[in-house]
Amino acid sequence: MPFSPLRALARALILLLALALPAAAQIDTAPREGRRALGLNLAEVAGWSTELPFLDVMHSASRWTGHTGEGWGGMDEPALFAAGALDADGWVVAFPRGLRRISTFVLNELPAGMTSAAGTWHASWEGSATLGFDGAARNVRYGENSATFDFTPGQGGVLVQFNRGTLRNLRIVHERNLDRAARGEVFNPDWLALVGDMEILRFMDWMLTNHSTLSRWQDRPQVSDYSWSRRGVPLEILLQLANQTGAEPWFTLPHLADDDYVRQFAQAVRDGLRPDLRGWFEFSNEIWNWQFDQAHWADQTGRRHWNVDSAWVQYGAVRAAEVMRLIDGVYQGDTARRVRVLGLFTAWLGLESVMLDAPDFMAEDPATHRPPREFFDALAVTGYFSGELQAESKSELVRRWLADSRAAAETEGRAQGLSARALREYVEAHRFDRAIDWAAQELRDGSLSGSAENSVRDLLDRTLAHHARVAAEHGMALVMYEGGTHVVTHPRDHQDEERIAFFEALNYSPQMGDLYRELIRGWQALTPAPFVAFNDVSRPSVWGSWGHLRHLDDSTPRWDALMEASAP
Repeated sequence: MPFSPLRALARALILLLALALPAAAQIDTAPREGRRALGLNLAEVAGWSTELPFLDVMHSASRWTGHTGEGWGGMDEPALFAAGALDADGWVVAFPRGLRRISTFVLNELPAGMTSAAGTWHASWEGSATLGFDGAARNVRYGENSATFDFTPGQGGVLVQFNRGTLRNLRIVHERNLDRAARGEVFNPDWLALVGDMEILRFMDWMLTNHSTLSRWQDRPQVSDYSWSRRGVPLEILLQLANQTGAEPWFTLPHLADDDYVRQFAQAVRDGLRPDLRGWFEFSNEIWNWQFDQAHWADQTGRRHWNVDSAWVQYGAVRAAEVMRLIDGVYQGDTARRVRVLGLFTAWLGLESVMLDAPDFMAEDPATHRPPREFFDALAVTGYFSGELQAESKSELVRRWLADSRAAAETEGRAQGLSARALREYVEAHRFDRAIDWAAQELRDGSLSGSAENSVRDLLDRTLAHHARVAAEHGMALVMYEGGTHVVTHPRDHQDEERIAFFEALNYSPQMGDLYRELIRGWQALTPAPFVAFNDVSRPSVWGSWGHLRHLDDSTPRWDALMEASAP
């Protein structure tokens, strides 16, 4: 067990309560002067990301693949570690017997419209390896432990590979950013221009919070790691970004983190963050969500103490409270510089009471145990809406929309005198026009199906209004940890190309931008806290159109709505 069991927790809480100060006033969550009324979740740092937040794209390179034959693969990164090929930072120190080559990808699958990535890239490295730059790399020129290559987005990724020697400190930087990199700058100015004036930046995906196995401070991500896709972006870089932009950082601590990890993390934030900024601290992410390992861990651990159905959220909240008390110990005398956040299961109205009160934990020792609600400043909810368009109950409705919308586009095309190829092109371009209008109406209020569940109006009038009342009753702030469209294709429809394309078109339509404006206005009527969108920049896929921008050079109605509604 990576931290003390509940009886030790109770003893720790008793000791801490002896030092407790009187309850503080509700924290101020209103945006500061000159900041947007907006927060962003940053997309996962990965080899396939279109975010490109760093000057050196090796920071987001895909993880090493070892190749043992003529084909692809044979050894993944853990196998390379086990074979002694990699050092603690993941750099290559040896070629084990049977290993023919090692490779990684950078600039992978960037869309053709991401023109800022086009041009000449410069690579330099240390070690005895001779690197090859293949795939989308063109006109490769080599020097001593260096190379340049030309790159055009839309032609695949750049494959970096070698078949012998050692490798360390490989850096790959666009030629226009060489001076910035030489000065020690880390972040891509094109990306900073998009996120630099946000009120909050949430680091859940940058910290690889979901399914985390991290428990010990000595195993945390390091700046010297060959790629920050490997185990997350280092805390030093998170703090550097917050200090440089002035955005308040929102950290999501790993669910397995032991007490020493929590204290060391909090100390690093306290000492490394600008004094005019607060650190936001949340225990893990969606501890209630069965898609993630942390929910199963909480259930298994909680049931060892109370064999009840709510054990998973009770234990998650109790451990979260202990984590917040550890953070308070670090911030003693300076608690105005930290915000303690409890993430709720937004859609399950009433479950928050179980988390806030932890009744089975309290029943163990009501004289000395304290409920989790006493250790948080803010309740965090989602601001997602889907209209349940992915549900089986609405599958036929969506199918009808698509058929009728295509028929309407064909009728309009014929009325314009189009035929043959011209008609096909017109229908292809306009086949979703009517369907998007109908879907937007359904997303707004459910009036086409008669079911308003998870519509914008239902979210504002029922779900978020409920949580606003709960927060007020407990003297806490209501904040958002993620929000926006949740129109996603259900896995049963992942072979339905028309439905997938429709949901993507809907998610980036002007009508979706209008729905965002309504949602943000409604949110701002409930709380002064910023709307926190998920996420900044990422490619759409069958798993969702989460990126408010699809790539760095993109423009979308959703992004425009965020910028308009959150202007300082």
